[in-house]
Amino acid sequence: MAVATIYNYFASKEEILLSIFRREFEQRMQIFRNPLGCNLPVLDKVKEILQDQFSQLSEKGDFLAFLIEERVNQNRDFALNSLACTRR
Repeated sequence: MAVATIYNYFASKEEILLSIFRREFEQRMQIFRNPLGCNLPVLDKVKEILQDQFSQLSEKGDFLAFLIEERVNQNRDFALNSLACTRR
């Protein structure tokens, strides 16, 4: 697949990253939506949630760090552009 082909589905790099971020976020939120075991004590549920989150971090840590860095950079660029516009 050619690199340009992806832009048939997304208008920009930011849209691609946002789509990936949303998918990852939804996967993380799924554990909160699914009952972990109705009879489990709250502390055990919290442990299960944390184990899942840390497992995901260890499996996808570099990828998630990249997504966060891109999001932070995007927000920084937006703030700098906004500041530049107000100075004109």
